[in-house]
Amino acid sequence: MLEFFLLVLLLVFVFRFFAAALRQQGQPPAMGDHGRVIEVQSVKEFEDKLEEAQKNNQLIVVDFTAVWCGPCRSISPAFVELSKRHTSLIFLKVDVDKLQEIALKWDVQAMPTFIFFKDKKLVHKIVGANKDELEKKTLFFANTPQ
Repeated sequence: MLEFFLLVLLLVFVFRFFAAALRQQGQPPAMGDHGRVIEVQSVKEFEDKLEEAQKNNQLIVVDFTAVWCGPCRSISPAFVELSKRHTSLIFLKVDVDKLQEIALKWDVQAMPTFIFFKDKKLVHKIVGANKDELEKKTLFFANTPQ
């Protein structure tokens, strides 16, 4: 009887270990590693960031994302790395499920969508998890005189 109990206990442990490992696959960077990406919590915060960028003559890159979106999770680490490399730009993340009003205003119909803003105006849009295009456009705007 003791052997059976130990076997069941071992199986439960192994199952929990592998279940936890599978849940971690494809997750965004750890809580403390968001680089310089600001997770927008409200419409007002988003509008304030656009206003701030306009006053400071900065460009904003916005990642429109959703927690259930696999491609969003896979490109998230690249977006964080871009935020670390291009400090002249502002990087925002908007959860389309929490902030539908913003997604609707900017016609976001697929995730991920990356929108580049200058002077509160859309200057470029990338639909999909195209890492190469995201890196190329971010580098272009980072090197364009503001």
